[in-house]
Amino acid sequence: MGFIEALLSQKDESARLRLLAGYNAETVMRIVCAFLNNDGGWIVIGASEDGARTGVDVETVVADIQRNAVQRIKPLPLLYIHAEDYQDGKVVLVTVMKGGLPPYSFDSSYYTMAGEQVVKPNTDEVNLLIRRSMTSSSSWEKSTCLDAEWEDLNVNLMHEVVSKGLERGRLDERNNTPEKFLGNLQLVDTPNVKNGAMALFGQEAPRFLPQSRMRIQVMLGGKAASQYEDTVVMEGNLLELSKRASDYFLNRLPMVSEFHHKEWDRKDYSEYPQDVLDEAVTNALIHRDMSDTTGEVLVFIYADRIEIINPGTMPENLIKKKNVVLPHVSTPRNPLMAEIFYVDGKMEKTGRGLKLIHDQMNDLKRKLPEWECLDGRTKLTIYRTPNVVRLNARITEYIATKKVGGSFSKQDYLQYWNYKISDPTAKNDLQQMVNARLCRKDGSGPATRYVVLANH
Repeated sequence: MGFIEALLSQKDESARLRLLAGYNAETVMRIVCAFLNNDGGWIVIGASEDGARTGVDVETVVADIQRNAVQRIKPLPLLYIHAEDYQDGKVVLVTVMKGGLPPYSFDSSYYTMAGEQVVKPNTDEVNLLIRRSMTSSSSWEKSTCLDAEWEDLNVNLMHEVVSKGLERGRLDERNNTPEKFLGNLQLVDTPNVKNGAMALFGQEAPRFLPQSRMRIQVMLGGKAASQYEDTVVMEGNLLELSKRASDYFLNRLPMVSEFHHKEWDRKDYSEYPQDVLDEAVTNALIHRDMSDTTGEVLVFIYADRIEIINPGTMPENLIKKKNVVLPHVSTPRNPLMAEIFYVDGKMEKTGRGLKLIHDQMNDLKRKLPEWECLDGRTKLTIYRTPNVVRLNARITEYIATKKVGGSFSKQDYLQYWNYKISDPTAKNDLQQMVNARLCRKDGSGPATRYVVLANH
């Protein structure tokens, strides 16, 4: 089931899902604005209300929504706009986060939700939105960082982020300086520097925020081992920690080399997909509880898995049975910091990080990752690449003679080799075929058949 099909199946999310057969910029921007001022939601463009795909010029619509959003919605919204597979074609999916700086306006007008309708709020409702913003302004990321000044921030890093945002069309030209960019997000209020700005851009962030650190421990012998193979404590702002962790995984985790029978080319790949690890670390940094000054992001590397643990628990109804990711609009614990990660390009799939991790591991036929919340922390477990199954010449020759969907027995296999191999050897070959997902074992005892899933 695709993502949009999963959304349509969740009736309780109907108020936060809009299906539009065609594209009209004003209509889409009003819905985006209303979602920002409420609890977020999704807009599918190119599908009628009955769910039938109608088709739109996906590339043009994606670019136009991005341009209109950054130029006409204030403050800067956090959106993920992309082409999504649906009914043998493409539609445009817009994921809208709950805004961290309400009230949001489109062309100087406010919009909100009344049930399933987009409406202009009255004066009292606008005041409620403003009070909500004033209440949220006491959150950690918008609180003043004591004794910090503008000179304590890395101006070069801020210019890099602004440049990337302008190049990607995620910033308006009017936000073309670090001062304007951070000021509009309320992360700088001269002369006050806010915690979020220090966490992201601090030149010496741990001096002001001791929780600005990550610990990586290699424990190949397991938790009961008497010593660690490697321990690295990283300190710095969150953008630096994200890059340093990515570099560590890229340079320190082992590669697997695989040779296929009858092929001379070698295939090298990481035991853990780099994209999955980068997304997992980004999620841990952005969704962690930064108010816990004693906390840190922990990465434990075991022989068979990697565990990534961050302070703070996930919202409910995101994960079922540890590894089933439910459709949801992400609600970052630190939405303004998440917005800067998005502008910088470190959160390409805003609101879809958990599903990206799950789907990539599933596509690679790996054991699915698992999420757990315990003792006020969130733990993600990513399992190691399974050992490569080595296929001998007997197996590759025999399986090539079979049609996918057909079946055979152990006796058939022995007969093919004129009974020149022993019964234990045949059993071992058959088990390797099952492990390599060439066959599926059906039945038991003498009636056991092996159904062919692939023949090469």
